[in-house]
Amino acid sequence: LNYKFLKTFYMDRKSPIDQGLLDGIRLMYPSLTSHYVTVLKEYIKWAEGAGETTVRECNDAEAAVSKAGEMILALTEFDLSEEAIKLAKKFKYCEALAVILVKQIDDAKQHSESRTISISEAEKHSEQCEAKKMQMGELMNKYGVEFAFHGYTQLLDVCGIQDVLDFPYGKRDFKT
Repeated sequence: LNYKFLKTFYMDRKSPIDQGLLDGIRLMYPSLTSHYVTVLKEYIKWAEGAGETTVRECNDAEAAVSKAGEMILALTEFDLSEEAIKLAKKFKYCEALAVILVKQIDDAKQHSESRTISISEAEKHSEQCEAKKMQMGELMNKYGVEFAFHGYTQLLDVCGIQDVLDFPYGKRDFKT
């Protein structure tokens, strides 16, 4: 509901709704997403232990938990990428984390190669790109093959094979 509301009104700068209110709701979105995922996960733990719920109810909750990765990705649409990264790490949504980081890497790379910006701006974007690659490599080492698989898949899909081959920060055996 929060996503649909923001998608409808926040993106429309001519919206009749007060921009301050929309900004406030936007800033609450990461917290609401975090609470939502936490409640779902706690419900699943409780339901499994209590044995009083049906298998279908448990499956519905588990499906909602896996769909929460999409909610985390949606944060990036509202300029909340860093918050999305924090939530993806917190709940170990490796695929969402990989999508966000590779998008940031690609955006920084594209900006650094742009001919319409100054040399200092290009260097700044190039440094941001390198910092995000380092962060991705650290996450590969931290989360292992689960994150590395998604990271390299995204890198291949978005940036191409050469970027995968040239990626300096992951363990070599994750590439194969």
